[in-house]
Amino acid sequence: MALMTSLDFNQYTSVLTFPKAFDKNLQIYDADRGVGTVADRSWLDSGSPWLKMTPTGFRKILKFIKEDYGNPPIYVTENGVSERGPIDLNDTPRIYYYENYINNAMKAFLLDGVDLRGYTAWTLMDNLEWTPGFAESLVKDLTLIPSASQTFPSEETHDVFDCSHALPSKLRDHFQYLQSRGVTHYKVPLSWSHILPTGDSSRPNRDTVRCYRTLLEQLTESGLQPLVVLHRSAVPEGLRATLGDWDSPELPEAFERYAEFVFAEFGDSVKYWITFSHLDELSSDEDKALSASALQGALHAHDRVYQLYHRMVSVKGKTLSLIIRVH
Repeated sequence: MALMTSLDFNQYTSVLTFPKAFDKNLQIYDADRGVGTVADRSWLDSGSPWLKMTPTGFRKILKFIKEDYGNPPIYVTENGVSERGPIDLNDTPRIYYYENYINNAMKAFLLDGVDLRGYTAWTLMDNLEWTPGFAESLVKDLTLIPSASQTFPSEETHDVFDCSHALPSKLRDHFQYLQSRGVTHYKVPLSWSHILPTGDSSRPNRDTVRCYRTLLEQLTESGLQPLVVLHRSAVPEGLRATLGDWDSPELPEAFERYAEFVFAEFGDSVKYWITFSHLDELSSDEDKALSASALQGALHAHDRVYQLYHRMVSVKGKTLSLIIRVH
């Protein structure tokens, strides 16, 4: 199965690995890797136990992708550091993190010849981060007070709104402000379960479709390029009840039908598409690791949608990819 496309990934930290034997019947992501992980004690901590500051690892993974995968176009869709507890406005750890990670990204681009085309600082506004919620924050707090790290980066890709609720009335003003600050792209995660609540493409939620169309139109009118994610959240309940989750051999075909509907609705106005965000977190049960068969099913779905995209959409100057998490 050939997946010829660009590569998008989220990168926060790096780890040291060592060979580790797992039960051969254990079909989970960690067992498939066949390695254990450990951090160097000299690496700086963050607000998350798993997130150590390892900027040189960022350059190494970019160079690895270039050398092993034919130097595809790369978009870093998330990169940032968390904090925990009361933090004053002198957030020097965040400055250290971004200065060094961006520096290593530039070295990969300028010195190593990596085809790095975009970088996203995650995140500029607070949100529920992973299972700890607001306890591990990638921004200061909800109070809009300038902090020491406010001065950079000047170009980001990020997402704030979706269509699970009504769009804010001053959304266009928000987009125009971002554009004036040097922001160039804006990530828009679509909700499969909101667009097609039953999974049937002949019975879409038209209010949700209109909402997304308005969102995309206001982005482009404000000079921002939408980066649209087809799937980041839940499979429609009706499909899960009849087909199961991503380990079902029938779900990739259902996902292709959903993608066909979305391309027909928005394909002419979007240049950058992503099939899956957080590919390793597709399990509906957050306490259950993604099985090998589910990951295979998701990759099969990506392949089907990639082929569909090239049949349906004029792809000159456009791209479709998927996001993986790289530690």
